Amino acid sequence: MLAWMTLLAPSVDAQEASVSAVELAGTWSLSETLPDGRVMQVELLLMHNRTFSCVGTVEGQSAEGKSADGKSRDAKPADGNFTTVAPFWTCSGSWQVRGRQVVWNYVNSSRPLTGSARADTDDIVSVDETTLVLLSHATGKRRELSRVQLRQ
Repeated sequence: MLAWMTLLAPSVDAQEASVSAVELAGTWSLSETLPDGRVMQVELLLMHNRTFSCVGTVEGQSAEGKSADGKSRDAKPADGNFTTVAPFWTCSGSWQVRGRQVVWNYVNSSRPLTGSARADTDDIVSVDETTLVLLSHATGKRRELSRVQLRQ
């Protein structure tokens, strides 16, 4: 009887199946080249207790928007060399999974956030042991994160 029920049950598309928070817990990293050529790197820690923290760095720019020499860095320098990597943004808060979405609630941020930016939702495009692909509701950007493997 169970075999017949299994055969007759509608198939569930993997893209529609819910994602477990356990699948997302861990440390993830993202590296992205910005339009001006600098590289942004983000490390995101998703804890099992549904809290998160992140640190973002951008070559040559600190959290205050200044380089190590104190000058504003809105564009790539003439020599093309960015040498400073300092925290550009740190944040923390809580997260939860709802079906195939992750909902972020920012509690702390080193950069100012407006009221509407304190909560954000991303669609979970895919997740496996090594890769998490998110699609931001706020920006429409698709980002691919890699799981950070613990060193043994």
